[in-house]
Amino acid sequence: MVIAIVFCNFSKTEAMIKKIPGETWKPLMFPGWKQLRKKYALSSTGRVASYYENINADGKLLSGSVTTGYKTLNLHRPGNNGTLYLHREIARMFVKRNSPKQKFVIHLNHNKTDNF
Repeated sequence: MVIAIVFCNFSKTEAMIKKIPGETWKPLMFPGWKQLRKKYALSSTGRVASYYENINADGKLLSGSVTTGYKTLNLHRPGNNGTLYLHREIARMFVKRNSPKQKFVIHLNHNKTDNF
């Protein structure tokens, strides 16, 4: 009988998420985020990921859900179980408002799932 043993070296520095040229990631901060085990981030291209320490080292892309046609992230937070609408969070983090009167996020192509 011959037994073959294969050792695999999975380095923590290997990127888990394929990088997109020009993409920027920002941490997603919301009420109760500090109490969660994982951290969350949104990208300038509309992607969402969870991670523990470093998004490039241990990050995992999330598909989220769709609620009333919009991409959402359902998080069970201490004292605030709720849904985060990703288009609102992306606009808050990446789109400059010209006036405080601008309160709504409208998809220019009317595709509710397109957050790029």
